[in-house]
Amino acid sequence: MNPVAVEYGLLAFSSLIAMVNPVGAAPMFVEFTRHMPESRRRTAWRASLTVAVAMGVVAVAGSSIFRFFGVTVPAFQVAGGLILVMMALQTYFAMGGDDVQPVSHGDVAVVPLGIPILCGAGSFSAVTVLAGLARTSEQQLALAGAIVAVAFAVLLVMLSAPWLVSRMGQSGQAILSKVMSLLTAVIGVQLVLNGLTAVVIDVAHRIK
Repeated sequence: MNPVAVEYGLLAFSSLIAMVNPVGAAPMFVEFTRHMPESRRRTAWRASLTVAVAMGVVAVAGSSIFRFFGVTVPAFQVAGGLILVMMALQTYFAMGGDDVQPVSHGDVAVVPLGIPILCGAGSFSAVTVLAGLARTSEQQLALAGAIVAVAFAVLLVMLSAPWLVSRMGQSGQAILSKVMSLLTAVIGVQLVLNGLTAVVIDVAHRIK
């Protein structure tokens, strides 16, 4: 795999893991399974599988949408970047009312844990943008690998969630949430800058 594909794969993984934020979802996983600790392992497996399948479907559909509607990559970079920034700022400043309320019964692996807690609008936007950037087969393979790696990270975090939550405490969870939100905002800003740069270069070439 060439260096460009490797760099793209690292970008894809860092973008997706920041949006999915499995550590931030760990307290909710523990709360959801509080009255059924014996099924935590099965729930963790199903949640991670939901993440992989959901992002995989969006990655494939996102590429098809690009081709069908003739949407340019810079346009999606700017739009997706703005969405990431807005969602990150919303989380960072603890604004909005879209938080999913904990439940203590039933199967929560797919909904609400897999979708929308782990895979929400921000994750889907990131996958769509990344799919549009994957112009070679190696980059597409790197994106698939990044999705699998993120799903595996979700599995590991969910399996160790009771231990993590007990060690982090409320302050640790708050700090981690702020850091992940800041990282997401930075990635979003970079996507916007990349999209605008591409537009400026294209305009400059047309003027010449």
